[in-house]
Amino acid sequence: MKNYICKYAKFICGIGVKDDRQDLVEKLNKDFGYYYHIKEVYDISSCDARIYIVDDAYEGTVESEEICIHSSHSKNVKYLLEGSKYTQQDASIYAKVKNEEDSLYYYIEKTQTKVLAKLAKKTIYLSGSDLYVMFVYVYETLLSISIEHKGGIQLHGACCQWDKKGYIITGKSGGGKTTLMFNILKKGGLFHSNDRVAVYIEDNGIIAYSIPIPVNVPIDMMRSIDGWKDKKVVKNAKDNTKIRFMVSQLGYIFKDKMVQTTKIDKIIVVNYSQTEPEYEKIEAGNLKDYLEILSPYDENHPKWLPIFDYPNEDMVETKVKELREKLTVCKISGRDTYNTFFREN
Repeated sequence: MKNYICKYAKFICGIGVKDDRQDLVEKLNKDFGYYYHIKEVYDISSCDARIYIVDDAYEGTVESEEICIHSSHSKNVKYLLEGSKYTQQDASIYAKVKNEEDSLYYYIEKTQTKVLAKLAKKTIYLSGSDLYVMFVYVYETLLSISIEHKGGIQLHGACCQWDKKGYIITGKSGGGKTTLMFNILKKGGLFHSNDRVAVYIEDNGIIAYSIPIPVNVPIDMMRSIDGWKDKKVVKNAKDNTKIRFMVSQLGYIFKDKMVQTTKIDKIIVVNYSQTEPEYEKIEAGNLKDYLEILSPYDENHPKWLPIFDYPNEDMVETKVKELREKLTVCKISGRDTYNTFFREN
């Protein structure tokens, strides 16, 4: 058995694997190494949580009705870089579950995967024939819950850095978040995240960590980017679709213009329309009117591995109030959000 630690966003996870399963850690490092800091160590007993890859997570089987432990509703057509279509018809994961004292047993019949969670020990045992996807999902679940356990909250929105300042860009679906962010990047900004961002309120300000997930770029935007508009995958893509970049491929489009963390200066609420451009500093109001808080409100947010105390709504409300007190919130509307942003910032 070899031991590794994986550090990111204040979460330190121990990973124990047999010698013949080191390929799982190597692939994790290949796919997410820009974000996750992985190294081999002697002991992982003091980590925040541990994942062990074993031959058999538990003896026997789990007999129960299946429950959904993960769901996704994204059904947009996307193109992978090699040109194939990708449509996420159903990314749901169903598992049979048994609760026994301080242990949770899961069995995913579709992939014959076993997951045993020892809650008090904050330890997960994982076994099965095709483990990588589940291994990543278990790690991402623990990371997500750890962020909130350590006082952070996760938000739905894009994030980038411009002129050494960090901006969270939010707004309703179709309001122009991604378009504004990519226009900022084309002007020399740095990419941080496109859909999920974790923020911590610290003494020196609001620090944001990117949650590394695939980025889906609208085809209209791809057609406006030099070096990409003439590529076969972009030219062959249909209107109203997207090009999907996996985490390991983000450097292909953003090159060296990426940051893992940034200090946030403003929240920009975007609402594209055909009206005259407007820029408004929002002096009052509930921040939740402009930001989508992923925890504990989002039904798709992972809650199936209760390794850490999960934040209640009162705790999150307190964090949201602190964000409101420390950050400037501005709203950009109209048909020229791009020039309006640079004029005002």
